Amino acid sequence: MLKTPIKIGLVFLKREKEKILDLLQKKEIIHLIELKKITTIREELVDLQTKIAQVKFALDFLGQFQTKTKKTLKERIYQMFSPSFIYLKEEQLREKIENFDFQEIVQKCENFQSKLTELEKEEKELKNQQQFYQEWVQFPYALENLKEIKKVKTFCGLINNLSEFEKELKKKTNLYELKIIPSLKGQAPKVFLLYHFSQEKNVKELLAKFEAKEIKKIESSLQIKKRLREIEERLKEIAREYENLSNELKGLLNSFDNLKILYDYFTWSQKKIEAELKSLQTEKLIFLSGWIDGSRLEELKSNLEKITKYFEIFQMQPHKNEKIPVIIENKRIIQPFEMIMKIYGAPKPNEIDPLPWLAPFFIFFFGFCVGDAGYGLILTILSFILIKLIKLPAREKNLYYLLFYGGMATFLMGIIFGSWFGITTPKMQLLDPIKNPLLMLTLAFLLGMIQLIFGIFLRMYSKIKNKMVKEALLEDLPWIYFIVTILLFGAKNFLNLPTKIVNFLILSGALLVIITHSKKTKNIILKPFVGTISLYGVMSYLSDALSYSRLVALGLSTTVVGYVVNLTALVIKDILPLVGIVLAGVVLVFGHIFNMVISSLGAFVHSMRLQFVEFLPKFLEGGGSWFKPFARESKYVKFI
Repeated sequence: MLKTPIKIGLVFLKREKEKILDLLQKKEIIHLIELKKITTIREELVDLQTKIAQVKFALDFLGQFQTKTKKTLKERIYQMFSPSFIYLKEEQLREKIENFDFQEIVQKCENFQSKLTELEKEEKELKNQQQFYQEWVQFPYALENLKEIKKVKTFCGLINNLSEFEKELKKKTNLYELKIIPSLKGQAPKVFLLYHFSQEKNVKELLAKFEAKEIKKIESSLQIKKRLREIEERLKEIAREYENLSNELKGLLNSFDNLKILYDYFTWSQKKIEAELKSLQTEKLIFLSGWIDGSRLEELKSNLEKITKYFEIFQMQPHKNEKIPVIIENKRIIQPFEMIMKIYGAPKPNEIDPLPWLAPFFIFFFGFCVGDAGYGLILTILSFILIKLIKLPAREKNLYYLLFYGGMATFLMGIIFGSWFGITTPKMQLLDPIKNPLLMLTLAFLLGMIQLIFGIFLRMYSKIKNKMVKEALLEDLPWIYFIVTILLFGAKNFLNLPTKIVNFLILSGALLVIITHSKKTKNIILKPFVGTISLYGVMSYLSDALSYSRLVALGLSTTVVGYVVNLTALVIKDILPLVGIVLAGVVLVFGHIFNMVISSLGAFVHSMRLQFVEFLPKFLEGGGSWFKPFARESKYVKFI
């Protein structure tokens, strides 16, 4: 059910702000109202933001070096489906914070990062040099000796159309030697040209003509092979330095959990300062305002009295048009569906809680879409294991509970459809979706009409609850009557109903809609036209009901894909003896896992879509805001 919180004011001494804000944050009891914008920059807040940034840097840096230890199957499943929180008691938190010098860890991380950056830069440069020199490893000359020969000129580089270049060079002179240097895979061959200084003009003209590109980087006082050996030795040294740094960093990894704890602690402290800055203050007093569940007001007073007697709580009247948050509170069986409402958005305080009415339709449609008893059984067992295995608060397991409910619904629908992993069991089958698609479509249409009529009924109930009895009776009740008469008209042959009675009912329903909706205008001439045009609304309801045909499409696709997986495995088994049995098993396992996952995902999305687009808008305007208590928003820490 939806609960509307009450607005309260809280006044306390400024000297006790830390204790009171800490209490409010721990108890998660009050939704604070921003009384003013933060306009001042407090040194304490800036300091905290700096510390948070420093701790985050250390966490990101050390996170790269965490060793991947072997985990048991249980640990792998737990890690896959559950956030890795650190579970602490309140006294343990203080102990870990007080005895931990995070600044030293941050400084070491900065030093290590600087060293690693330098090594990475040097390694990259050396590898580039290594790649370059490997191309010239077959170079036949020592450059330092060539430089001593005054009448010899050299060119190292790339020449386009080398064969043509050499032909023209031969025509001009024989005083040259041309060497082709083998290149690495995928790169053009390099050229080394020696020529007499007297031919410099001719050679340079040819080089320009063929768009030659000179490589000057080759000029060095060391021979290439010697330089490569030096590079290889230095790269080995860098690798050893990397290893030494990694070993030193392992000692810092012992502080990883403490850094996580400190990150959350600093974040909570930051939120407390921000809450204080958004409050109204005098020289000695602080005034906070917020929303609280009325049933917890005494609990708040009792907790405050344990830490101070200098405070005052009083109830306040909301301002006109003030947005009041809503609290959603349901029995444990309904709570998993809160995650669906979180996606849709919050109702307004004067609206009804849609969860108890949405839940059965959502689960039934999910089961209808998947419709295989084998898949339902696996979903039920798997989700039950996750619920028991994953160490999380109940509200954070909502998705697993939804899968559990959906699995049970799928199992029951699978029994009705007689489908077990794509294998039909005619003797146990109550309805064959493959042989009776028209019946399935009719059933989906009826389910849609039932939910839509129920949605109109809830809209009428919501209006009556808000003392809009006249609007409920004149606008919604006639539509319920009219739509029911249309359904009776469509089923008159099946139900063997007298035609005259059915015709009378449907005409009376249409007339009732015309009369009641004509009251929307005061113009006597326009009244009959307005009433008659309102009948067009029935097309909207019928088109909405047709949207439920997607239930049939998804249900049939699950059955057909399961059948194809089984048929493919059977063919592979028959075609390939011995090996075929193994391959058929692989096809069956992975094929049915794929079908189950895709079908479940489609069922979840489309069942949710039917609620969001067809059902909820019939009685829910939305646009409200959720009750968000001032709390410790943890990324890493959970208290036990």
